[in-house]
Amino acid sequence: MEREKWMGRLAGLTGKLNKKKRTDLVVLLGVCGVLLLALPELLPQNQQKSTQTMAQSQTDNSTYELQLEERLTSLLSQMEGVGRVQVMLTLETGETSVYAQTERTTASSNKTTEGQQTSQESFENDYVIVDGSDGEQALVNRTELPQIRGVVILCDGGEDASISRRVTEAASVLLGVSTNRICVNQLS
Repeated sequence: MEREKWMGRLAGLTGKLNKKKRTDLVVLLGVCGVLLLALPELLPQNQQKSTQTMAQSQTDNSTYELQLEERLTSLLSQMEGVGRVQVMLTLETGETSVYAQTERTTASSNKTTEGQQTSQESFENDYVIVDGSDGEQALVNRTELPQIRGVVILCDGGEDASISRRVTEAASVLLGVSTNRICVNQLS
């Protein structure tokens, strides 16, 4: 009963439309259908992947940071006079990928009308592209670890200048950080 009522309304509505309006309506509905089919392709699918990649990268950086802190704490606590140790370090950058490139060099030389020789060299670099699981991707040549911004070390022997100097030097050598980026203080 309800269905017949809706079908009657629909037939009455289409009866009121002239032939041109019906054609326009059919074309409009067709375009809407095509847009709905194409909508998943138009939406950025990589947004979710890039969000996952960023979250993974932050997790990797945090893991790397914690591993360095634990290893440095373990080593420094074994040094004579240092005692208990707490270490905190911060990273300057995240992990960095260096992409493979091809280099093309073109050289040409010409003689001018005055008899002088002119030469010109041009260089062109292109990234190496490979087929990956997500389509075409640049080939990663190497991945560089995050750079360390600074280190704070708290230890029982931090008030003694000679111990503080030895701890600073050890951290500098182990982490590859200049001594002005390392702070050693007394642990309370």
